Amino acid sequence: KSARVRTVNSFNFKYGRMEVRARMPTGDWLWPAVWLLPKRQVYGTWPASGEIDLLESRGNMDYRGSNGVHIGTEQFGSTLHFGPNPSLNGWESTVAYKNTAAGQGWNTGFHNYQLTWTPDYIRFSVDNQVVTQIDAGTGFWNRG
Repeated sequence: KSARVRTVNSFNFKYGRMEVRARMPTGDWLWPAVWLLPKRQVYGTWPASGEIDLLESRGNMDYRGSNGVHIGTEQFGSTLHFGPNPSLNGWESTVAYKNTAAGQGWNTGFHNYQLTWTPDYIRFSVDNQVVTQIDAGTGFWNRG
């Protein structure tokens, strides 16, 4: 089963907390994700106006990176996309990955994926365990 939720015409927010309860799907080359995109492109087209990726995962049961780490159903990542254009996207400076124990992928049960957004930071958590916190500092333009 699959779903897409678009709230661009009915809901938007700046600062707050959101939580998505989900079980990641299983299947080769599936790419489950929860993305928050801006309602308006105030600073320009993607990624200049930003994107918050609460989570991205993969449905592959046996997919490993070059270092042998399981990057399929046993891993998800959270990040921010920002920068003046796609080739200067600063996402790599904010990305964090969370892996489960072997054989206990994010596809084996429901989990609560959480975002806390304040003027000072954006925090990503899963099941009330912090995955990463990105401090606003002097702004993201300088970070990228």
